[in-house]
Amino acid sequence: MKKLLVILVSVLSLTVFSQNRKLNIDKDIVIKEFVRLLDSIKTEKNKKYSHGYVFKTKIDSMGSLACSHHNRYMRDMVPKKGTDMIITHDEVTTKKLTEIYTNWNTNVEKTVEKTYTYHGNDTLIDDFPTRYRYFSKNTFASFGECCLGGYVNYVNEKYDNQRFALFIIDCFDDSKPHWEILTEVDYTSISIDLLFDEQNLRFWVTVATGKDMFTKENYLTYVNNFEINKQKNNKKKSLVNRVKNIFR
Repeated sequence: MKKLLVILVSVLSLTVFSQNRKLNIDKDIVIKEFVRLLDSIKTEKNKKYSHGYVFKTKIDSMGSLACSHHNRYMRDMVPKKGTDMIITHDEVTTKKLTEIYTNWNTNVEKTVEKTYTYHGNDTLIDDFPTRYRYFSKNTFASFGECCLGGYVNYVNEKYDNQRFALFIIDCFDDSKPHWEILTEVDYTSISIDLLFDEQNLRFWVTVATGKDMFTKENYLTYVNNFEINKQKNNKKKSLVNRVKNIFR
């Protein structure tokens, strides 16, 4: 079953405000550290059954273009009013969301409808499996997509590359459905992208787990399943013909 999950978070620090708005985070280092941490967790989680096997997830560079495409989409979805950000799996030109806010002083909930409009230049691909097939040239089969986004305040004082990667891990770990997608041992490939909006101090992470679509193993499995289904269909046809002959 295809799974889609989103998280919106806010990263805050109590340190003194810095006038330097440039984020001292290296995207490539964060991504590599994120995958390394994920592999360590999968190895530890399954060591009882894996007999010493060390997981090493492959980063699919072509599939990651789909993640980059979707992060840009979320960045370029602008609300009609305010500066709120959107976390979604859809890619549509206009999206209406109903959000519930709670006044913590009165504990009264207020329902607000917000409209976001796309202001980017990319060609939109609404269906997420289609996005990954398109960008990976059919080499990456995506089974689940997780999206994370939030506001990053004073990130230079609080985070380096390793700690920011760990922060992303912790956010997904707080959601059981996200964690199941990311730590499923059958998913041996990953597509991932991290996008920062330095002007507004926001970030987005899109991660998709899956498999290489056309590895030798997958191909042989496909052929084997095809032959098995073919034999089953032939048996069914043979049985139907025998029944027809009986009642002629």
